[in-house]
Amino acid sequence: LKPGVVAPPPQPTPLGQEPAVQVRSDFRSTILWLPDLITDANGNASVKIKYPDSLTTWVTTARLATAGNQFGIGNASTRTKQPLIVRLEAPRFFVVGDQVTVSGVINNNTDQTMTVASLLRAEGLTVNGLIIDGKLVKGEQLPIEVKPNSEARVDWLVAVTAAREVKLKVEAHGDKYADAMEKTFRVYEHGVEKFISRSGKMRGDSVAIKLDIPKERRPETTGLVVQIAPSMATTMLDALPYLIDYPYGCTEQTMSRFLPAAITAKTLRDLGMKPEDAMESVFGGIEPDTALATHPKGQRDLKELDRITKASLDRLYNFQHADGGWGWWKDGDSDHYMTAYVLWGLTLARQAGIEVKPDAAARAVSYLDKELVEEEANYDEQAWMLHALAVYRANTGPAPAGTAGVPPALSVTKFQATAFDNLFTNRDRLNAYTRALLALAAHDFGYADKAMTLIQNLENGVKIDAKPDTSIVQQGAQSSDPSVMGTAHWGEDGVYWRWSEGGVEATAFVLRALLAIDPQHKLIEPVTNWLVKNRRGAQWSNTRDTAIV
Repeated sequence: LKPGVVAPPPQPTPLGQEPAVQVRSDFRSTILWLPDLITDANGNASVKIKYPDSLTTWVTTARLATAGNQFGIGNASTRTKQPLIVRLEAPRFFVVGDQVTVSGVINNNTDQTMTVASLLRAEGLTVNGLIIDGKLVKGEQLPIEVKPNSEARVDWLVAVTAAREVKLKVEAHGDKYADAMEKTFRVYEHGVEKFISRSGKMRGDSVAIKLDIPKERRPETTGLVVQIAPSMATTMLDALPYLIDYPYGCTEQTMSRFLPAAITAKTLRDLGMKPEDAMESVFGGIEPDTALATHPKGQRDLKELDRITKASLDRLYNFQHADGGWGWWKDGDSDHYMTAYVLWGLTLARQAGIEVKPDAAARAVSYLDKELVEEEANYDEQAWMLHALAVYRANTGPAPAGTAGVPPALSVTKFQATAFDNLFTNRDRLNAYTRALLALAAHDFGYADKAMTLIQNLENGVKIDAKPDTSIVQQGAQSSDPSVMGTAHWGEDGVYWRWSEGGVEATAFVLRALLAIDPQHKLIEPVTNWLVKNRRGAQWSNTRDTAIV
C-alpha cells in the first residue's frame, strides 16, 4: 500500500488554445470492494482501478488472511486533485414552483492569480440569470479573478417548472486550466400524492361508482386503476408466487410455502374445479406496475403446487426431531409454536387429500400434549398449541384413499382439558387472536356453547369501519359511496410487540372461527373485505401473514 497523488496536474494549455474540459459526474464514496484478491508467492498483488471524480483524500484498507492462522491489516491514503476546481452547490432535490439560488464555487489551487469564466447549463430547469450584489442580472458571467490558493463564488437563479429528472452542469475556464461538474436531481410535485379508492362487491350485472377527484390536481398525473376479482380463489392464486419465490430455509418459511399450496388445491376442489383442470390458468400479480418486484420469475401455472407440496413435506419430515417436535431449524431444541404450526399444517394438508405420514403427526401430538402444561401462564402459546391438537383430533378419522395407519378419532386428554379450562376461565385476559384459537378448539372438542360464547366475546371487540372510503386526514364533511362495503377487523393497526397482536393474522383466525362456528355471521363479509384491502400488492406483510390469510 503506497500513498501518493493519483492524478498528476494537467499540463498547461499552449497559448491560443482553449483548455480541455473533463466533466466530473462520478461521485461515489466507495471505489472498490474486492474480497477475494490472492497475492503471489512473494505476498504481492496489484489492482487497477479508476478513481471517481471527487477531488479528495481516499483511504485504502487491506486485510490479509493466510492459509494458516496469520492475519494482518494495513492502511494508506491517496489524493486526487486539480489546479482548478469548480463545485456545484445546489439542494438535494427541487419542488415545482421553486426559485432557487444555485452556486458554483471556484477553487484556484495554484500559486498564481487566475482569471476564470464560469457557465451554468441546465436541462429541465430554467436559468433566469445571475445574482450579483443581491440583484438579478441577465447575460453571461464576466471573467473573475481568483487569488492564489483561494476560492470565489458565482450565483445563478433557476426556476423549477415541472416534475422530472433534471441535470445541472457548472463549468469553469481559466487561462490554462478548466473543470466542469455535472449532477442529476429529482424534481417533486408541489402538493401531496392522494389516493381515492372505492371497493365493493357486485351484486348485479353492473355497478356505477362516483369518484370525487380534486379540481386542483395536475391532470397528467392522474391515473385510474380498476381491479376485478371474479372469486376469492383469485386472491389466493395471486399471493402464491410471492410464497413460491421466497428464499426458504427454516421450518416456518417451509410451512408458509407448503400450507397455502395445499389449501389452494383444496379450495379449487371445493369450488368444483380440479387443480388438473386449471393447470394452464396462469396467476401472478394483480398490480401490473409492481408485479416484477414481487414475482420476479413472471407468471406461474398450477403445476407448481405438486412440486412445492412434495419438496416441502420432504423437508419437514427431515427437520423433525427425535422428541417429535420441530424447531426453527433442523438442529437445536424443539419449539412449541413451531411444532403446533407444523401439526396444524399437516392436518390441513391431509384434509386437502394429500398423503401425510401418520407417524410424523402422531409424534408431534405426543410432544405437544406433554408440553401443554409448561405454557399455562403463557395464554397465547398454550392456545396455539391447543388449537393444533384440537384440529388434529377433530380430523383424525377415515384416511384418504391410499393412506394407512391413521388412528381412530382421539379423545380429549387430561392435559388438553386442563389447558382448555385454564384458557376459558381466563378468557377476559385473552386478546382477539387467542380467543379465536380457543373458539376453534372449543368447536373441534364439541363444546358448542363455549364456542358460541367466545364468538360473542369477539363481536364485542371488533373494529368496524362502515365508511372505509372516507379519509381520516381530510377535514370537513365527507360522504361515503353507497356501493362501498364496510370493513371489520381485530388486532393492532400499527406497531405491535407480540405475534398474537398483529391485525392481519388475528383477523384471519377470527374469520376462520366465524366460518366454522357461525357460517352465516354478519361480520364474515366485512372481515373478508378488510383482509383483501390490506394487502401489499398481491400479498400481505410477510410470509406467515400471507400463508395464514
